[in-house]
Amino acid sequence: MEVVPPGSHPAWTQLLTGGSAIQPAFLAARMFIVCCQIRLVQAKQDPAELSRCALQLRDLYAANAGSASAWCDLAALFRKAPAEPRQEGASSRAKVPAAQEQRPSRHQIIAEYGDAVARAESLARFPQEAPDPVLRVASDFTVLYANDAALSGLRDLGLEPALPAPPSLSELARRALAEGRAVGEVSAGSSVFSLSAVTVGSEVSIYAHDITLRVNAERALRDSEHRFYTVFHQSPFANGFTNLSDGTFADVNDEWVDLFGIPRLEAVGKTSLQLGIMADPEKHARLYEEARARGSVHVEMSYITRTRGIRIVQLKAHTVTMGGEQYLLGALQDITEQKRAEESLRQANERLRESDRRKDEFLGMLSHELRNPLAPIRSSVRILDRADPASDQAKHALTIIARQVDHLARLVDDLLDAKRISTGKLRLDMAPLDLKQAVRETFEDIRPVFMNRAVSLDLNLPEQAVWVNGDRTRLAQVVGNLLQNAAKFTDAGRHVSVTVESGGGQASIRVQDDGIGIPPEMVGALFEPFVQADRTLHRTTGGLGLGLSLVRGITELHGGAVAVRSGGVGKGAEFVVTLPTTEPTTEPVAATKGQAPAPQTGAKCRVLIIEDNVDGAESLGELIRMVGGHEVHLARDGSAGIAAAHQHAPDVILCDIGLPVMDGYEVARRIRASAVAPGARLIAISGYALAEDIDRAVRAGFDYHIAKPPDIDRVLALVAEAPSCRTCAPVPDGIATGHHEVDSQHASLLGALARLRAAKAEAVWESLRFLQQYTESHFQYEEALMEDVGYPDFAAHKQRHEDFLRQMNALQEGLERDGATRESLGTLADTVGAWVVEHVLDRDRHLAEFIRSQVPGQASNSL
Repeated sequence: MEVVPPGSHPAWTQLLTGGSAIQPAFLAARMFIVCCQIRLVQAKQDPAELSRCALQLRDLYAANAGSASAWCDLAALFRKAPAEPRQEGASSRAKVPAAQEQRPSRHQIIAEYGDAVARAESLARFPQEAPDPVLRVASDFTVLYANDAALSGLRDLGLEPALPAPPSLSELARRALAEGRAVGEVSAGSSVFSLSAVTVGSEVSIYAHDITLRVNAERALRDSEHRFYTVFHQSPFANGFTNLSDGTFADVNDEWVDLFGIPRLEAVGKTSLQLGIMADPEKHARLYEEARARGSVHVEMSYITRTRGIRIVQLKAHTVTMGGEQYLLGALQDITEQKRAEESLRQANERLRESDRRKDEFLGMLSHELRNPLAPIRSSVRILDRADPASDQAKHALTIIARQVDHLARLVDDLLDAKRISTGKLRLDMAPLDLKQAVRETFEDIRPVFMNRAVSLDLNLPEQAVWVNGDRTRLAQVVGNLLQNAAKFTDAGRHVSVTVESGGGQASIRVQDDGIGIPPEMVGALFEPFVQADRTLHRTTGGLGLGLSLVRGITELHGGAVAVRSGGVGKGAEFVVTLPTTEPTTEPVAATKGQAPAPQTGAKCRVLIIEDNVDGAESLGELIRMVGGHEVHLARDGSAGIAAAHQHAPDVILCDIGLPVMDGYEVARRIRASAVAPGARLIAISGYALAEDIDRAVRAGFDYHIAKPPDIDRVLALVAEAPSCRTCAPVPDGIATGHHEVDSQHASLLGALARLRAAKAEAVWESLRFLQQYTESHFQYEEALMEDVGYPDFAAHKQRHEDFLRQMNALQEGLERDGATRESLGTLADTVGAWVVEHVLDRDRHLAEFIRSQVPGQASNSL
């Protein structure tokens, strides 16, 4: 029980004096007796406890109101019987008052004792029955007392009476002894208690209160605030926290700052209007009204940002209440690019629908254009069937057939070129050329067309050469298409002029006519594929609507541009092609006309044609026999072709791609992998002639690719130039191994290497890929052979193959990184050539000798 210093509490005074005026010393004596009696009741008549109480009260009184000797006398008297305090002599401290003062009788005091004891017992039970923990700690931090609530609630701390207090409680008591009072907090199990410690003499009373609910609520609030902060500031969206009452920003996150380009400190406390970010203030005001009415908004809005201009954002916002204020928590997502993409998609869909419409028209035009030349061809064939081969009728029929076949070939070439341009795969053979000379040549080629249509044609050229960097064939195609177009749309008796000019670093080609003109609505779309001004059923002008599209595509690939001007229907048109000029060249100019190389007639080759089109195969074979004098064999599908290659060992194989049973790619792969017809030149002849088709053919093992209908002169030249047609020795005698199949593959490798050395810039990568793939195929063949014969040095031989392929890959990566120059190609070719020779002389000769040694009687003969 806590002891209060004498005279300090009105309740004590009222209790002990009954309101009478009594001297403080006498009041202190009565307090002493009552307190001791209370302790005596608590201690259950334990005299030791009574003495201890007396000592504590003596110390307390000595420090506050009376002398130590007076309290000792009182204690002695009380042990005998309650009596009047004795009078003491003078002292430096206050004494008990003299006996002459009137004091209550002993019976009155004893009666008052009973009432005081009853009250004391009730007070003594209070800590024990209190719902909160109460305990008393001695100056040595021993637990003197702990009620049931303390023993239960603080059990996890290790609290036990008569034992040292737990560290958290002893530290609190230490602070209370030093400061007179201390507060703290402690966790016990799942509960949290607030602690209040006060000193009572040399002891400390500690009162605890369970604040678990409050702590949990505070923790939940902090967690909620932390989650809000995390979601708000680390959200991928631009978040703004706006006061609904005045529209000022309470907070913004980093994404908001990044979107608007406004620092956070500048934004907070200002409205959107003050920051100048509202593209539509009225819509913004309606947004706040809707938020107040509905509690949320979901809209698309435009905002003005400082760094990105006007941006379209999707805003999702909800109202929240904090501290009695209403706020609008908004998340903004920048959807500008999405909107642009949607608009682009919409426009693309419109273009696609327009393109589909044009393609539908194109299919009708294509059917018309293909049937037109077929009709005279069929009629001419009938004439040849009946006329004398030497007659004028037969010659005229042949002329018609040749002209119509050329027309069909142009139609197909235009389709292929349009596809190559649209996919960026049209290859240009760029070189300095005199544009004046190139235009003159094309002009002369086209002149007969204008003469037949009775249209006059003028050519205006400068005196000096006009040098540009371009592909001669493709630029001739540009000029030819423009002139063909002018001839189609200019009536007889009218005029077309061609003018070449240069100046200001540019050259221009002007083709002007006074023909039917171009409707204004057609001018903008005239260079699109499949677009034609003449859409009537009779289609007198013909064509597929690809000519001008090719003109634009080829011109732009040369770094130039093309434009058209027309006064309208009946007022003619002018097309202008501009190209960048270049410095004049002193090197010899290439031949103006591409002449096909003359076929070599000294060597006779075995040629295998694998083609399922019987007429095509037989006619091509007959030409090869008649012109080249070569031996020709035919096969109608892939399997039959491989069997024929085994049987005839051809020097050249002409193979279609679209074959029954097995396609041409697979035929080439099997021939290369199985060493059928080793050293043979494989040539793909196919209607599949896009860049990816050529690349796929090379990867399958073909040496060359020729589009259908094939250029017969080129076919004859490639046949005559085949390595095995020119020489009987597959490889130089000095490095021959004597094993026929191995040496035949070596011959193909050396041939591929020679083609790489001579390759033009546009064919470098094609030749390099073929060399690499053929090398891998040759190595696979050798390794399979070594496994079959049980070659003892197989592992080392195979390791050499792997080392070489790694070296070749590294050289190829260097070419791709630094570009293919003549010097780098020479280094690559020299490296590969030297390795092949060294490998043949060393490893492959040993392999051939081992194989021969395994065949009885063949140790000294080649297989």
